[in-house]
Order: sequence, then C-alpha cells, then structure tokens
Amino acid sequence: MTTWSEISDDPNSVAVLSSNQKTLDSSRQMQVENRTDYLVSLARGKKVLDIGVVEHSLDSVKSGRWLHRHLVESASSCVGLDVLENSVRALQAEGYDVRVHDLTTTPLDETFDLIVAGDVIEHVGGPQRLLEHARLSLAPGGRIVVTTPNPYMLHRAVHGLRGDFRDSADHVALFGPSHMLELGHRAGLRLDCWRGVRLKTPTHLRGRAIAGLRRLVASTILSSDVNCDTLIYEFVSLGSPR
Repeated sequence: MTTWSEISDDPNSVAVLSSNQKTLDSSRQMQVENRTDYLVSLARGKKVLDIGVVEHSLDSVKSGRWLHRHLVESASSCVGLDVLENSVRALQAEGYDVRVHDLTTTPLDETFDLIVAGDVIEHVGGPQRLLEHARLSLAPGGRIVVTTPNPYMLHRAVHGLRGDFRDSADHVALFGPSHMLELGHRAGLRLDCWRGVRLKTPTHLRGRAIAGLRRLVASTILSSDVNCDTLIYEFVSLGSPR
C-alpha cells in the first residue's frame, strides 16, 4: 500500500489527492440495508470482540436493536467491553461475557477474528489509540469493523450549513472515508473496504417525499451516500493481502 508521504511531502498535492481518491473508489462497496444484519453476517462463527456494548445506558439492552445480543447469537464466542462499570456488572449478572476496559488506554492480551466498534469511535478522545490497540488483538487474517455516522449525510450537512448543530453532545468528531483511510494507516491498518447503510424510507407522506428528493439529488448531482446515515469501514493489518 502506497502512503501519501511516499508520493509527496505535500498532503494537498494533486498527486496525493488523486491517489487517495483511487484507493477510496476501489475500496467502496455496495450499500447495505441494515447495519446490524451486516455485522451479524461478518460475525457468524467467529471469535468476536465487541467494543462499547452498553450503548450509553442499559435501556439499550432492552431494545431488540441491541447489537451485542445479536453478535453473541451469531459468533462462536463474543467478548464485550465498556467503560461503564455499573452497567457492565449488570450485564455480567445476566450471563454476558463483558468486561470493564478502556481500549484507548491499554490493549487486551487476547486475539479475535473480528473486532467490532459499533458507533463508538466518534465518542472517544483517542481514536488512533483505539485502532492501534484493537490491531494488537487481531488474529491472523482478522478484521476490524468500525461503524460511525456519515458526516456527509444530506440532513446532517444541511443542518450544519444552517448553523443548526444537532449532533450528539457526546460526539467529539465525525469521520469521512478519507479521514478513516489516514487514521487507519497511522494505526497500522489498511482500509480494505467501506460502504454506507441506506436510510429507511419513512411511511408517512412527508417522509416519503423527502426520501424521494434525497434519491433524486443523489442520482443527479451528489454521491448516493447522502442517503446513508451510517458508514461501515473494514480494516485489516497493513501488509495483509487483498
């Protein structure tokens, strides 16, 4: 894998930006309909590490959308991590193999086939350390999957341009594809592929009209990813074959 610094000492040079664009174009994959279903398909039969299992509060656990439960049901084994000690203890009492651990501080002395960071990286102050320490826990041929809000989703971009900042108060950054390409490389990882998760079309009339407008815009002047609220990035260790 060629890094931009091997092309030029100017990260804004035409050659560098062209090379990055080619990398992102070639690694871009078809969008998926459902984030959880896709992650579950990757986890099937594998030894999995799930980072950030609590999802803010134990109320998430009661939801049918709780990612960790679905991963546990699909994987051959699944370890969960979170920094919310009381919530982790409650999950342990229910029989889940979850641990109090901050992966941005120290790595684990264990390896996994698949490491999932579902909507976590936008919350942490040390995203590079998160990926670095996750890489140290990758088994040979393993994969790190990061999901995070799409900063270029049409509604999010329009609100920001209006000065209407509706993003979660706990978010410290949003990551587009070029950011994740560089962040992954700094952590010793290669961005193997990335894709969007399509927004569901609302059932009410106004929502369907807005969804139709988004599709029209995406098909004529903008990327189809304006219709995606979430992006999924998949990393392997640098030097791993495609």
